[in-house]
Amino acid sequence: MKGVYTGVQNVELIAESNDRIKGDTVKTDNPSIAAVSDDYFAERAYTVYDKDHFIIGSIILGSAKGGVENYAYILDPVKSEEKIDDTYYWEFDAVFKGEIVTLTAKSKYLSTINTLKSNQYKIVELRMDGEYVTDVEALKHEEIYGADGSGYAGTGFNEIKSNIGNQNVYDVILDDNGAWVNIGTSRERVTTAQGTLYLQGRTLYVLSDRSDKGLAFVNDAKAVVRQVENGDWENTEFTSVDAAVAWLADADNNPNNGKQFNGVITAVLNSQGVAEWVVFYTDTELVAGANRPPVSSASDMTIKWEVSYDAGVTYVPYNTTTTVSATGRNNGDPVVLTPPAISGMTAQTPPVIPFSSGTTVTVRAVYAPRAVASVMADTSAMSTLEIVYNGTPTYADLVAAGLKVKAVYDNGDQVDVTSDAAAPTLSGAAALTGGGGSATPVDTGNLQVAWGGKTSADFKVKYLNTTTLTPVATGAIVATDWTAALNKTVVKPGDVVTATITQDDGHFAEVTATLTTWANCSVTLAAGNASSISYELTEAGSSTKAAVVTVTFTVATVTGATGNATITIAED
Repeated sequence: MKGVYTGVQNVELIAESNDRIKGDTVKTDNPSIAAVSDDYFAERAYTVYDKDHFIIGSIILGSAKGGVENYAYILDPVKSEEKIDDTYYWEFDAVFKGEIVTLTAKSKYLSTINTLKSNQYKIVELRMDGEYVTDVEALKHEEIYGADGSGYAGTGFNEIKSNIGNQNVYDVILDDNGAWVNIGTSRERVTTAQGTLYLQGRTLYVLSDRSDKGLAFVNDAKAVVRQVENGDWENTEFTSVDAAVAWLADADNNPNNGKQFNGVITAVLNSQGVAEWVVFYTDTELVAGANRPPVSSASDMTIKWEVSYDAGVTYVPYNTTTTVSATGRNNGDPVVLTPPAISGMTAQTPPVIPFSSGTTVTVRAVYAPRAVASVMADTSAMSTLEIVYNGTPTYADLVAAGLKVKAVYDNGDQVDVTSDAAAPTLSGAAALTGGGGSATPVDTGNLQVAWGGKTSADFKVKYLNTTTLTPVATGAIVATDWTAALNKTVVKPGDVVTATITQDDGHFAEVTATLTTWANCSVTLAAGNASSISYELTEAGSSTKAAVVTVTFTVATVTGATGNATITIAED
């Protein structure tokens, strides 16, 4: 058994011969009948079908051609080599399904490794046998989009101005110097023209006037960039084509005329002619940091944004800019940008661009809806909740006391949603009566807040009960023609209250009594208790001026929602 494949669309099976296999066989199930020599034995394929005559499997004596699913871009054709018995094993690096991987080839023949070597930095088809590559096939010229009749790019770019046909690979050389170094033994470089890369949605154009048909790529297409970075060749993986293009060195280091590119763009195409993954091989060195001469009179860089909410299909301008400081940066230094914060959305892969002093560039970002992972109730800044005796607190009550509600998203973002239009809801609240016994706050029961389909962990808050006082003046001194008022009527335990008792208009008279003769002054709360009572005659009064008595007391306890505060002043 050399391989198992599921889905006829994923593999092309090739029989090794059209001839029937000859051999000795019997024409009956009876073992007593002798075998017939050199008679018909078998075909190269056996197919199994079910009771409804639907094919459910086949056994093929031959090889498997996996189609573009088995295409690979060869990076290092020989990392290691060994021979076990009469079989060779080679490890090689390749871009396979958009990712850099190390594969192992297994063969009795050196032709396999020779094919790998002669196709470095090209696409080949791998024949697989489980975990091993058993054969490597070079592609034919007619399978490559961008090649002329000889298999190489033409000087007029006519090859990339026509629609992609049945080709499986996009392979376009863009170069204005004609010389190519370290591109492999079989790649011939021709003098063409420098490319100008332009991304429009999910299509990459490579000519400055965009007269080429463009390379369309699938939404989740991955990319690899091979370029010299600060003197060393680097192969870098990217989860998007946009990020890979942003990372490429600009051939003329002038962002005002777009991303200039010298090199080869290679992509594997699906049956619709759309790229599944892309490799950029550039001969422009990316030089950054200390290896690049400092920028004289450096100035900040301005980023304008275009954003997509439909996975990169369409982009729209976003009315904000980002300033990239020139401090500590040199031209060409990679800058990882943070896309604008958009409520309810999460930016996908952060764009990476080279710094360019004093320029304004437009950068694209793709957003997707964030998912709420959890909700937190933040009570760290809350004051003591004041709630009427036997009252049930509301979400608004807690917010007024300083509660903050934060949504934690699946990307780690924390957002204050306390005052969100879709307000959080409170649960677990019950009537409260325990906060009236003293001036020391007590805990509520367990509370929860919910928002965005998530509910917070249990939390408690400190509270005191309140009551509403109605002042009443009584006693021999102030019972008639006097009016009492309080400096505060909604009170809690521990509050100090001042009662002002004033003669009514038309009843003014001098109050001759002194404090020493007023031996009886008390305060009685219908919904609690008072303590620390004191009083004084603050205005003696006359026939034209009201007398005023001031009484001060402390609310000791609260036992009800409302009630009179009866102030009694009697002469001894």
